[in-house]
Amino acid sequence: MKIQLSKYLCGISLISLLAASILLSSAVHASSTNADQVIEAAEQGNLSLIQKAYKRGLKQEQADQILMISAFWGHKQIVQLALQKPYSVYALEEALRSAAGRGYIEILQMIIKKGVDINSFDENSDTALKKAVENRFPGIVKTLINNGADVNFVPDGAWTALMTAANSGDYEIAKYLISKGADVNISADYNWTALMTAANAGNYEIAYLLLKHGADPEKKSNDGRKAYDIAFQNGHLRVAKLIKEFRHQ
Repeated sequence: MKIQLSKYLCGISLISLLAASILLSSAVHASSTNADQVIEAAEQGNLSLIQKAYKRGLKQEQADQILMISAFWGHKQIVQLALQKPYSVYALEEALRSAAGRGYIEILQMIIKKGVDINSFDENSDTALKKAVENRFPGIVKTLINNGADVNFVPDGAWTALMTAANSGDYEIAKYLISKGADVNISADYNWTALMTAANAGNYEIAYLLLKHGADPEKKSNDGRKAYDIAFQNGHLRVAKLIKEFRHQ
């Protein structure tokens, strides 16, 4: 009788463990599904679903994802809602760079009002200003500078905003950056200057602009090359000739 009772109790224990395991598995799956749904809603701009998710309660990680993803895709109403909820500094800075790099000026302005570090940079040493310059959004560039973006800020292993404009060939943005105090002779990654990036890309008009504003053609990169050498070696003979003329003035 004792053996049978023992077997019976053991059977109950196994059934209980199995039931608990199934419940736990279901809970984990539901949690994972809910998280996926929140991310999908942020991507698609589903405001109603996001509002319901906030009412149910979200982990900090999920709240951060809503802010970053909605800023990336330009969903203004969701960003506005997310900024009224708790978020991390990291998420706010990522949202800033996304809005700047994708040209969402209204979202950018909302984020700036939250006191974000406008000169923060990501793992690639990209600032919001650099992303705006790179993607040629002059309105974003002006908004960032008017709100304290440093035109001469150089994170480790990065280019300045002016170097980025010199490389992409955006004359108007390069001209605007110089008018706002961009130093034409700052050396950044590998000791390159804006003139070197213009020479490397073959951007004649920007090279001329930089030289007219005092860019030093005698500066050398880490491998000992000057802007003239870089232009010549890349087959940009017109730019090389221009730099040579300024060297002999």
